[in-house]
Amino acid sequence: MADSKNKILIRAVNWIGDAVMSIPAIKAIRLLYPESHITVLGKPSVLDVLSLIEDIDDFILYEISSGDWGFVKRVCLGKLIKEKCFDKCFIFPNSFDSAIVPFVAGIPERIGFQGCFRAPLLTLKVKRPLPEMHQAEKYFELVKADGFSGNMPGFKLKPGLDSLKWSDDFMKFHIRSKEKIVVGVSPGAEYGPAKRWFPDRFAGLINRLKNVYDAEVVLVGSENDRDVCGSVNRQVSGNIIDMSGKTTIKQLIALLKKMDLLITNDTGTMHLASALGIPVIAVFGSTDNRATSPVTGKVKIVKNDVSCSPCLKRICVKNTYECFSKISVKEVFNEVKNILDKRKG
Repeated sequence: MADSKNKILIRAVNWIGDAVMSIPAIKAIRLLYPESHITVLGKPSVLDVLSLIEDIDDFILYEISSGDWGFVKRVCLGKLIKEKCFDKCFIFPNSFDSAIVPFVAGIPERIGFQGCFRAPLLTLKVKRPLPEMHQAEKYFELVKADGFSGNMPGFKLKPGLDSLKWSDDFMKFHIRSKEKIVVGVSPGAEYGPAKRWFPDRFAGLINRLKNVYDAEVVLVGSENDRDVCGSVNRQVSGNIIDMSGKTTIKQLIALLKKMDLLITNDTGTMHLASALGIPVIAVFGSTDNRATSPVTGKVKIVKNDVSCSPCLKRICVKNTYECFSKISVKEVFNEVKNILDKRKG
């Protein structure tokens, strides 16, 4: 075990899914430095997720967006953090910007991946892993470079008590019976349409869920997903519950915990549900499931191996979205049956 450092800062990632995938690395840091005071610097949504694990002592909010004054604000934040006298910083994002604050803060040890012209800002420059390596393993590489020699730790998210109370009230108000199958559907994706299975197919899948299982269906997503969730809702026969943009991150996590199944694109919600132990069916298009599939939990990946996928594009350059067009409602519903028939039995 490495010698403990008094104060450690972790510059967190910027997306919810990445935050979940970074948890094994955070747990490894705690194992490597059990007596240290660990602080995470990150965006509000990311801190909401990471606050549910027990390995972090403190949080610093990072609310600087890109723009004309972004660099100046990062320098100012770095000067404020300098007063906290951190000894070491793990920088999880790859960007140049993410290394500015720890550098300005004068943190003696700054560990991050090479690239993006930021080598002068780091003291321990870790070779960037191959693109196909799983994202969780990439973050774990930073801790290994600092001396951790064990296996990548496992983990599971647990909703907070206040959020669980909210989800209990939600279920009592919206769900007709405790015996009902409750299925979450997440048809959005922040990255772009090349990560989104088609709304009409989600709607067709929901119609089958309702007809075959009389399931209660809850649409989930962020405020930015409201349009696509609305499109799905309008094409569904009968009533479903649209909660897109209506929950906090912590409420969403507690709501997912109540579900029997989540059907989703490659989203942060996918990672949250998987980390809660909820069965997940994830439809992948332009992204690489080898690198971004959930690191834990019960997950079934549905993906069509077309020649151009994974392209990692936001929008299909061919405008055909063949990676999604070849995934039928029947194919996904067969995976649903494999999970829900076992529940009924």
